[in-house]
Amino acid sequence: MDSLAAILNRILQGKGDWQFNPAWRATQYALTPAEMVDLYGGAGPTGPTGPTGATGPTGPTGPTGPTGGAGTPGVTGPTGPTGPTGADGAAGVTGPAGPTGPTGADGLAGPTGPTGPTGPTGPTGPTGATGATGPTGGTGATGPSGTAGTIGLNGEAGEDGSPGPPGVAGAAGATGASGPTGPTGPTGPTGPTGADSTVTGPTGPTGPTGTSGTAGVAGTLGLAGRDGEDGVDGIRGPAGADGAAGATGPTGPTGATGATGATGVTGPTGPTGPTGADGVDNFATHKFVLATSVSTTSSGAANVTGFVFTFAANKTYQIEFIGLCTSSASTNGAAFALDVSTGATQVGFVHHTCSTVSGAMRGSMSVSDAAFTAVPIDVIQSGAAGYVVAGHGFLMAAATGGTCQLVFRSEITGATSTVVSGASWRVMLMN
Repeated sequence: MDSLAAILNRILQGKGDWQFNPAWRATQYALTPAEMVDLYGGAGPTGPTGPTGATGPTGPTGPTGPTGGAGTPGVTGPTGPTGPTGADGAAGVTGPAGPTGPTGADGLAGPTGPTGPTGPTGPTGPTGATGATGPTGGTGATGPSGTAGTIGLNGEAGEDGSPGPPGVAGAAGATGASGPTGPTGPTGPTGPTGADSTVTGPTGPTGPTGTSGTAGVAGTLGLAGRDGEDGVDGIRGPAGADGAAGATGPTGPTGATGATGATGVTGPTGPTGPTGADGVDNFATHKFVLATSVSTTSSGAANVTGFVFTFAANKTYQIEFIGLCTSSASTNGAAFALDVSTGATQVGFVHHTCSTVSGAMRGSMSVSDAAFTAVPIDVIQSGAAGYVVAGHGFLMAAATGGTCQLVFRSEITGATSTVVSGASWRVMLMN
């Protein structure tokens, strides 16, 4: 039996006039025309059109139809000509120079690069292996002469290759003509039309209001008819065969090379970097200038005032001294040594001066603590003019630190030897 919603749906679709369609009523309920007249009465005049009924619920979505076969691919068109190369853009502004990085380690020798344009005749290289004989091609057109390349640096001589059979270099073959474009492949057959959908379509628009008729006698409500069974889905048609691919068109000619762009404007000079830190003074351990002259008449050790420094354990020092000395006697000189407050592994001092008589170099030497191993014996300049003395010493401290003092003596006991103010010395720590 049909539900009320189904009957209303058929009325709205113009297919369910159960009251005024005798043929439909006879089919649904097997009644004769006379029986239908007795049951429902004669047809009265047409009543006024009733209001539009509410839209029934949406029916279930029908199955998705099969996907159609892929169409035949179109023929590939010929490749268009290559466009001209665009002009080079203007060069960017040059940035400030970065700091110089550390020198990197030498890299491994790179592979041999391709042969460059022919430059001026260079030195004769090693004989390479002879290539195989190539086929003789047609003579190509003569190309324009390339600009002369700069003379490259001589490369390292490569190892001699084993000699091969002499080969004749073949000339470049002429470029073959482009082949014709292939014909367009045939269009594949159209697939069969799919079966009609069983899904109910949307409700149509409301028709115009009819002329009001005389109200007829209300008939008895008939029994609801049963829902019809869904039809079977149609068989999916086979997919159409793909068409054959068209032949690839010939490659278009290469476009002309664009003109070289103008050279960019040179960027401004970068700012000056900060001033570097002051260098290390290797003689910062001790430097001293004698303010007052120091004299002695003794052959024993006398201190040169202020020429003293403190040394650390297990350290090594170098000492330099230069200054003017005077003597009360022409045959009297001065000798110099180093006096340490504690034992040292090594200590020594040597000085030299020049004889004002013979011009020979003279001097003194010390190879232990405050010991004058040798003193000068020669005629030297006496009086206020004096003579120049230059000395060098060294100290290798032991496990204990202490002080080191420059000392001097007079060659002749009773004669006066003087270190004149302005003499200087300096000490450098070596480790």
